[in-house]
This record gives sequence, structure tokens and C-alpha cells, in this order.
Amino acid sequence: MLMTIRRLGFSICLCVLLVKAGNAASEKVEIENQWVRVLRVTQAPHEKSPMHEHPASVVVYLTDLHQKITRADGKTHDLKKKAREVAYFDATKQAEESVSNKPIEGIIVELKPGAPKAVGWPVKLDPVKLDAKHHPVPFENDRVRVLHTILDRMLKVHSTNTRPMSSSI
Repeated sequence: MLMTIRRLGFSICLCVLLVKAGNAASEKVEIENQWVRVLRVTQAPHEKSPMHEHPASVVVYLTDLHQKITRADGKTHDLKKKAREVAYFDATKQAEESVSNKPIEGIIVELKPGAPKAVGWPVKLDPVKLDAKHHPVPFENDRVRVLHTILDRMLKVHSTNTRPMSSSI
């Protein structure tokens, strides 16, 4: 009898772990400090994530994305983004469902509420003022500025089909 109860307990724990692993996108904290928490998020094709919250965030899409977003009030909408796009979102509570046949991946930069003001801002050598052509700003507000830094074409690049680029937040 005791052995049966232990097996039942183990089976229930295993089922809970499998359900949790199967229903949530994978999140890995890449960086965390007093200003931001940076997450690398991956989601399998047609995977659903449960209702969850994010503070105001900037998202850098590493792959094309097509998701069905369900807000806390039950309203839904489609979200489509291309790889390398950047978007800003106010704080939200939502669930996501991948509508894609391919895995999706992105970087979420969560802006911590009440974070202290950055010291030394604005910088004297602002890359946008010095070379706006190679430092376009796809998004900027009072808390964050996103730069796409276009690297010199003379640098070696592994693929000739890709424009050398990096993003700074």
C-alpha cells in the first residue's frame, strides 16, 4: 500500500512537470540588473503559453513571428513580426499561442519599474549625432532608446546575403 502511494505521488509529480514543460515557452535570463531583465524566449510551433505578466518591454525578434495574443480581458489579436524587427510594449498581462510552423525566438528587455535614472546620460559622443546613417533609431521614449548599428561592410561577414548589423538597447 505504501509503495502504491509513493508511485502515485511520483506519477502526479511527473505529470505536473510534463504539463508545465509542454505549455510554456522557454525563457532564459541573459542579463539582470537594476534597470532591466533580459530574457531569451523560444516557443515551439503551435505552442501555447499560459496567462502571464510583463512590465514595459522592448522585444527584438530573432526569427519571424506569428502569434495569437489573448489579453487578460479575453480579447485576441494576431501579432506578426519579421526577424530583426524591434517593438516596444507597455506593461501587459497576456497569453500567447504560436501560429507558426517553425520555432520562434526573441529577446525581451523588460524595463524595471522604478529603476534609477542612468548616470552620464545623455552621452557626449552620441553615435546617432555623430553618424546617423549607421545608427538608425527604430524606437525611443523617455526610458529606452534602441539603436541598430550598421557595421562597416569592410568587416568580414560569414554570409554575403546578410547586412552586418547589431542592436543596442
